[in-house]
Amino acid sequence: MSAAHVDLVLALSTATPIDRSPAEEMEHLARTSKKAKFLTADIRVKALQMMRKGDFERADALHFLAAHDHLHEQIYGVPDPDVMGPALRISRSQVQGMLSSLGTKRLTDFVRWAWKEEQRRETWRRENHRDGARMSAQRLFSRSKLTEFYIAMQRQKGVANETPASTTKQEL
Repeated sequence: MSAAHVDLVLALSTATPIDRSPAEEMEHLARTSKKAKFLTADIRVKALQMMRKGDFERADALHFLAAHDHLHEQIYGVPDPDVMGPALRISRSQVQGMLSSLGTKRLTDFVRWAWKEEQRRETWRRENHRDGARMSAQRLFSRSKLTEFYIAMQRQKGVANETPASTTKQEL
């Protein structure tokens, strides 16, 4: 049994006993929610095709969420509850806002960067037996994470580490 599986089982078992795997439990929770909204199999298949081709030109918010959920499950071993049930509406709204302000290409670059960085961090956590926050949909598609992306891009250019000579205390 993986560490992620054990953690999820322990967290869920404090509320009610379960006889399902973490993925089955997440699906059950989504099915039993009165306001459940789902990423359909069709959306998930299209998102995976877009990922394989590296082409998200025709992607909408749900495709980005399906891609995120796939990566979440690949890295952590469990689906992201932020893309199930009532939480999906909140996550979808976040992605739609970013999509309209950034555009498809820039959002694709951002998501790719964020998951590469998270995969690197999760690998380090496992190798060093450390805990850490997971990359939920709401965390990924937040202004805070987008700011991290902008800082990382500036650092790659060598700009973020430079202090502007003309900046004074009055301007700050």
